[in-house]
Amino acid sequence: MTNKFKKAVKNFYYALGLYRVWRPILRNIFEIRENIFYARIQRERAVNGILHQYFKLKNVNLYIEHCLFFSNTDSEEGYISLRGWIANKRRPLLGLSKDHKDLRILYDAKNLTVQLNVERQDVLELFPNVQLRCGFDVNLPAQKVVKHLEILLCQRFKDKYIADVAVYNVDDLRKTNQYRLLPNITKIKIENLIMNEKERLHKHTKLNSNPPHLYIDPSFNCNLKCPHCHGHKARMAGYHMPILDENALDKILNDFGETLVQVYFANWGEPLLNPNFPKFVKKIKSFNIWVHASSNLSLMITDDHLDDIILSGLDFLIISVDGITQEVYQKYRKNGDLNLVLSNIRRLIQRKKELKSATPTLEWQILKFPWNRHQIDASYQMALTLGVDKFKCTPGDIHQEKSISLSDRTDEGPMKMSSDRFAEFERIYKQKQDNYEYFGCDHLYRHLCIYPDGAAYSCYNVISPEHKLGNFIVEGKEKIINGKYQISNRNLFRLRGDTRKTGYNPCLNCELIIGDGEHRGHSFSALDFSLAFYVITGTNIYDFIQKH
Repeated sequence: MTNKFKKAVKNFYYALGLYRVWRPILRNIFEIRENIFYARIQRERAVNGILHQYFKLKNVNLYIEHCLFFSNTDSEEGYISLRGWIANKRRPLLGLSKDHKDLRILYDAKNLTVQLNVERQDVLELFPNVQLRCGFDVNLPAQKVVKHLEILLCQRFKDKYIADVAVYNVDDLRKTNQYRLLPNITKIKIENLIMNEKERLHKHTKLNSNPPHLYIDPSFNCNLKCPHCHGHKARMAGYHMPILDENALDKILNDFGETLVQVYFANWGEPLLNPNFPKFVKKIKSFNIWVHASSNLSLMITDDHLDDIILSGLDFLIISVDGITQEVYQKYRKNGDLNLVLSNIRRLIQRKKELKSATPTLEWQILKFPWNRHQIDASYQMALTLGVDKFKCTPGDIHQEKSISLSDRTDEGPMKMSSDRFAEFERIYKQKQDNYEYFGCDHLYRHLCIYPDGAAYSCYNVISPEHKLGNFIVEGKEKIINGKYQISNRNLFRLRGDTRKTGYNPCLNCELIIGDGEHRGHSFSALDFSLAFYVITGTNIYDFIQKH
């Protein structure tokens, strides 16, 4: 065949557009061959039942953050907690329908489909062409312990095999040499964490575990008057309390210290107004607890006190700086002095270097409002120049005006949820259930909020005295964690044939669950199981297991 004839055939081929037909067909054939080969290789790579977390195909990357089995506390049935993301780096040749399921999970004769519906900005930064919603966080039911599962990407003609993933039974942690070598206090924290996660996933109403995370407010007072701050509104309404004293902190640590993983040592006040702040942080740290706090840093701090803060062991400090000019900064941080804040940041960074201390990690946080969004980029550059470790921009909340009642709880019995609200509650529950997602509130299991006077709340979003669970200092741990309010709150999310839900405010009408927010149906916590395990052991759970 002459070159002239070959060229004529090639021109004819392209003129008729035949490449539009054959190119996708050939591409699919090659991908199917690749998948068959890849499936064999992946299955051969299994070592001691544990596969690597990161799976790479030519056009798809899969990352498994954890795949763990949590049995019920009194039976073998349980849930597989599967979390991760998938980056399909090339668009499908043939588009899928809008309501398609994205992943197929095969295990124990089950064939389940789940959606990619978790936003992952971090993945988008790695792979700019992927969709923002490329993450998954699902709880898959299992009647017995499951050893492994298969993950496939749903496609129109043939699903694309991605990986065999080992399912690790968290109860097997106790059998590892790594676990046996841990200090007793670390074992106690892990045991409590596992029990807490089992009770959360299986929606127990009465808990045998302690919350692994506490919000402890060392000072409800504040030197600023930020207009949309719940704490400021409560103080304006006349709600005041003394600063946290050492006896109250000792009571908290005696009851929770051994099982605590993390403490947020701040809330609706300025924590540095408590003169014992460094001393109290050091006490909390003596229980091997990760401690972070938040400060406006717009106050006079002596050199000695600054050194005490650095040497206290405080792990992380959020500094609220909502602008880089006094005019913009003070629109929200009323009574704040930007020059004083910047001076304190410089002093903190300088003294950390001189004391050769890696902590606290400093984060510049700017709340984004209409009046300061033009300064966000400049704020980032200033944070870099000063040497701050991290920078975070988060949306500022402009709350609707609402009255805060200063009267204590008067509930004599639970209230009924309105029929309209219950219908929406049921609909969201069904939607979550169909997608194998968690329906409920993490705060009811993982957290507890305690104020300086001992007032305890189920989460940091409520502050009125009429909504408190009780007084922890007076009533003790059991009456707070498993009192009638918390049991009623947890029971809201069980939905076992109830014709109408009953409960107590504010959980009965919580807008985080049935509002218009992105994560409606599940109020997330800042501390999940994997992160808590990392904080306790200093390593992620997969690395910990594979050291065995």
